[in-house]
Amino acid sequence: MEKKNNSNAVFIGDTPLLYSCVLSSVKFFKKIYLITQNREINKKISKGVLKVKDFNKIDLSKINFVFSIMNQKIIPNDLINNKNIKFINFHDATLPKYAGLYSSTWSILNNEKYHGVTWHEITDVIDGGNIYLQKKFKIKDSDNANSIDLKSNYCGIKSFSQLLKIIFKKKLLLKKQNMKQRTYYGLRDKFNIPNNGFLNFKNSLNNLIKLSKALKFSKNKVNKL
Repeated sequence: MEKKNNSNAVFIGDTPLLYSCVLSSVKFFKKIYLITQNREINKKISKGVLKVKDFNKIDLSKINFVFSIMNQKIIPNDLINNKNIKFINFHDATLPKYAGLYSSTWSILNNEKYHGVTWHEITDVIDGGNIYLQKKFKIKDSDNANSIDLKSNYCGIKSFSQLLKIIFKKKLLLKKQNMKQRTYYGLRDKFNIPNNGFLNFKNSLNNLIKLSKALKFSKNKVNKL
């Protein structure tokens, strides 16, 4: 069993991946704060985790790490600029490609063979910080956006345990992103989805299947596409 460190951490987000990462962190950190609007996570979370509404309820002078995991809220720059805290974000793509939203959808539409996850430094550039850790997996012919998201979550859990071990063994190395290779997809890019997401049977069968896979989401995922 890993020994607890004297470090304190804040976790912020709203998805099951956040819950899994918090559970796996209890044995590492002296004190953990949780910021989430997910009622199920708040109900399930262990008693050893302190639940708060926002950063204003935390003495940041005693915080060493902030983990943003599938978090939809932008963390203010005045917090990020605190040099005494390491701000680390989980992104469900292999940066610098597919920064932004719905990375699994765009990965399918762009015929990618691989997808993955990235743990990276939070900066004032969305998904643009230096990389702590990355993992890739192959996209199978049977995959859709939902199955890729599930694989990303599993990959995120496995890599997070590795990330914690690297952190506490003082072997945390940052890799700078090559911003010339960066691609970014925001909500405005939904207008670039072929035929606005409708099936046009004049298109090839392969393109129809690809579009269907790209827009196949979990019922639990907020779908703004």
